[in-house]
Amino acid sequence: MARPPSEHVQVVKQKLIARLNDGLHRPGSRFMSNRAIAEQYQISYQTAHRLVTQLVDEGLLERRPRAGTYVAGEQHGFKRVHLLFNKRARRADSFGFRLMNCLKTALSDAGFQVQVSLLGNDETIKLSEKYYPIIWELPAMVQASIQWGGHALLLNERVEHGLSSLRIDSISVDDLLGGVMAAEMIASRLPQGCKCVIHAGPRDDARSQARVQGFRKRLSARVVHAPTWYLDDASASVNRCMKLKPDAIFACNDRLAQAVLEYCKDKAVSLPMLIGFDDAPIAETLHLSSIAIPWKAFAESTLRLVKQRLDGDHSSGTDVILRPHPVMRLTM
Repeated sequence: MARPPSEHVQVVKQKLIARLNDGLHRPGSRFMSNRAIAEQYQISYQTAHRLVTQLVDEGLLERRPRAGTYVAGEQHGFKRVHLLFNKRARRADSFGFRLMNCLKTALSDAGFQVQVSLLGNDETIKLSEKYYPIIWELPAMVQASIQWGGHALLLNERVEHGLSSLRIDSISVDDLLGGVMAAEMIASRLPQGCKCVIHAGPRDDARSQARVQGFRKRLSARVVHAPTWYLDDASASVNRCMKLKPDAIFACNDRLAQAVLEYCKDKAVSLPMLIGFDDAPIAETLHLSSIAIPWKAFAESTLRLVKQRLDGDHSSGTDVILRPHPVMRLTM
């Protein structure tokens, strides 16, 4: 007659069951391998195999030939993609417009069905288990997706992770590195001791803070904050920048750089060396040097995550951080 399992093995089995009931393991998601169970709980491989077999027999797990062990149960996987963008993406020369159309084209070309919704900052819509939501610049929708509890993808930002946001994926840019690049570009073209000014975004914006920090790792600079990222709100801050009589200005996005260009044109004053950030369509129109978002890599990373989630992967969220690159135009 087989010996009853030891107390330790019984405790391990209860821990595995608790793990399956913790809300983080959805039907169809991959479970721990026998080897991982053995190593984590200090039992033999054979005992781990026996425990997994028991959980399979009890209907909690299922084995797939040559694939591994998965959580049993009916799967409610995503079938389509829902792009949820801020209404600002309607503007044809904007960052959001370029990003939205870049992703829509890439996803459609890859055979994914795509729905697009344009919302205001504080607007929300009901999320569906049939659609994998991809969110850009919608704070209220970010919070709604966290409360919803399903997977969602944030573009060009990262969420502060905790238990409530374990299912949030993100794709963003290394803003600190971009700031370093901007400083090095200016340092290579101006003599030592040149006066630099940073036309920064809002004080509490994490992206702006990282870009400023990166720049100041290489060059000293005065920082002037704009109240928002938008051109229409930058008149006072660009006036303060120009009163400092800088030799070079690093604008933390292309719209803030555009404000400098328009100020110099309106006042008929010389343009200091100028570099923006994002390489939005307006940068090319204005012949503006910029630290560029890697658009192709952005689309490729999005495609990989979409495929992963639509294939039924319910593992914890993934953060993808991309490296920007400099684009040289007339303002340098």
